[in-house]
Amino acid sequence: MRNIPNVWQEKIPRKTHPHNKPVDLQGEFIEAVTSPGDLVVDPAAGSFSVLDACRMRGRNFPGCDLSV
Repeated sequence: MRNIPNVWQEKIPRKTHPHNKPVDLQGEFIEAVTSPGDLVVDPAAGSFSVLDACRMRGRNFPGCDLSV
């Protein structure tokens, strides 16, 4: 068990992308299943919040989206 809470309190800016996800929560998931320096791929990046989570946790990130 990784001690990730069932309820996550994080404000999400909605003005940047309609499907923004909580960056800190994504970071917790990324940290739970990867190690620093690992590659995390997001083929439907959209708001690129996974990129932000990866940067904060020392992971590498290739990602793309149709609107980019």
